[in-house]
Amino acid sequence: MSVDWLVIGTGDIVRKRVAAALGSGLRGVCGGRERAAALAQEYGAEEVFEDVGEALRQTTANAVYIATPVYR
Repeated sequence: MSVDWLVIGTGDIVRKRVAAALGSGLRGVCGGRERAAALAQEYGAEEVFEDVGEALRQTTANAVYIATPVYR
């Protein structure tokens, strides 16, 4: 079984490390619309979400990487 990922967050750690490490397994990105869309396009993710609840209900991913600041 392959792991398909939804990333929640679009900050530096995602851009510098996480997205590239997940590679073709990155299915979705959740964050601010423009940043999430740009990140998804750059790494070939098919799903873009602004709302975490919506993302968790609608994603085709079977794993979630939470990359938001601790205070959130």
